[in-house]
Amino acid sequence: MTVGTLSGFVGSETVTATGSASAYSSANVGSYSTTVTYTLTNGTNGGLASNYSLASGSATGNIIKANQTITFVALAAKAFGDANFSLTATASSSLTVSYSSSNPGVATVSGSTVTIVGVGTTTITASQTGNSNYNAATSVDQTLTVNKGNQTISGVASTASKYVGDTYAVGGTASSGLALSYTSSNTGVATVDASGNVTVIGAGTATLTVSQAGNSNYDAATNVTQILTATLPPIWTNPITGTNPNTSNPYTTGDVKNANITVSGIGRGSGVAGANATDRYNATGWNIASLDATKYFEFTITPASGYQVSFTSFVYVGAASGTGPTSVALRSSLDSYGSNIGSATVNGTTLSLSAASFQNVSSPITFRLFAWGASASTGTFSVNDFSFNGSVDVIPPAITINGGTSGTATAFTATYGTPATAQTFTIAGSNLTANITASAPTGFEVSSNGTTYGS
Repeated sequence: MTVGTLSGFVGSETVTATGSASAYSSANVGSYSTTVTYTLTNGTNGGLASNYSLASGSATGNIIKANQTITFVALAAKAFGDANFSLTATASSSLTVSYSSSNPGVATVSGSTVTIVGVGTTTITASQTGNSNYNAATSVDQTLTVNKGNQTISGVASTASKYVGDTYAVGGTASSGLALSYTSSNTGVATVDASGNVTVIGAGTATLTVSQAGNSNYDAATNVTQILTATLPPIWTNPITGTNPNTSNPYTTGDVKNANITVSGIGRGSGVAGANATDRYNATGWNIASLDATKYFEFTITPASGYQVSFTSFVYVGAASGTGPTSVALRSSLDSYGSNIGSATVNGTTLSLSAASFQNVSSPITFRLFAWGASASTGTFSVNDFSFNGSVDVIPPAITINGGTSGTATAFTATYGTPATAQTFTIAGSNLTANITASAPTGFEVSSNGTTYGS
């Protein structure tokens, strides 16, 4: 500290004085007194400090407010839907920094926590107003950019294979919580409503698309597509489950069939005996070298009156024991079981029934699955499940006309004023949905009883 000017020296003597002050009673802003202690040291011109004395004094000092600065780094861009985050600006005074948002429609600030509200930009201002010891800091602004959020679609049901007549829900949710949209590329195969409920109405394929177009806060989601393959349901199927189905002959439990046919269930011929097994129709007695007309599994389908069956295939899963049969053949009653249908195997396969003889069948038809070649009488062979595929349709109406050469009236010879000789036709109909009406062309009359004529 500066002592000031000293006086009272002898002659030209001088001494040097230094002073030290005691600490202020507070470091806060204000005016404080302090005691000053002086120390003399030898000066120039031979002045000796010991020849002089200087009493202690007092001094008054002022402490003023300090300045402070704020450090606030740039803010990374965010996306709508991002989690809340914290602001980390600091003041050189270590005082708490306050924040504000210029656009609360984009983001709000509570304390130091930012909540994203919408897409756009807002200015986040960091400020510190000071206190009794610090002046207010200069505020610092940073721009926060909030972009549209991404969204994904999940939980869409698999639609790989369905039967005509099936209904189901595609489902799915968007991570944004926005409503999904659904479309079908082929409404002749499947339709889908606004809620994602699908109705399968025809055989073929259709692409089902699940989409979410986005809004002011979310970009569009990537579409999810499912390819639907629709086929006609089996006209008769049975997965064959349970313990020892062989105890029934025929076995009908679990049959699922078209409403316009009756079925026999799976049975067995008189040459084989049932064998206990689980989830399969099992038999023994196949130890013959070649096909035996009494050793088979049997299936009979009878169309309802007015209906006909057109087959496409027979699908089955089979199994044989180590000493069971090695050869299998499928035959039908249409040719009295005289010829094989396709190439059957012990373990099962798909056999085509697309031949013309298996189309438009309106009478009962029986299929027999023969097996032979077992090395022991105890060797077993089973059908584990089976399906007959195709369609059951109403027999088309038919009208036959007998008379003349082609069902058409031949030439008439007539004399004016005299009726011509009548021509007679016999008309027969089947599977008709309306009555037959006979109309006469101009100049002719028609009768349904041979007596009363009219136009």
